[in-house]
Amino acid sequence: MIRSFLKTSSLFKPQLSSPRVFYLFSTGGQNQDPSASNPFFNPQAAAVKKGMNEGESKIKEWQERFKAKHGRKPTMEEMKRDPDIGPILAERDAQKQLLRETIRAGRMKF
Repeated sequence: MIRSFLKTSSLFKPQLSSPRVFYLFSTGGQNQDPSASNPFFNPQAAAVKKGMNEGESKIKEWQERFKAKHGRKPTMEEMKRDPDIGPILAERDAQKQLLRETIRAGRMKF
């Protein structure tokens, strides 16, 4: 397995006073664990985000059904009052907060 890490910098516009830095991560074309090739990968945040994506898809499906039935998009108040989607919205808000905290806790201290 070949792992490479390349750091490059460049100035795109002359008026920029500091160079832009780019990090390119590669595992040699193999599908591996993201944390093996990316030192910035946060597995806890990835797990929370996966759960959020599942909830978002349920919300989107519900919105499409509502629009087909009523001919318009639902308001946030209607969504919160609905017994099916209201708890999913509350869970999504809690997951967003958890994601913020997880990312904040996983940041590198310089």
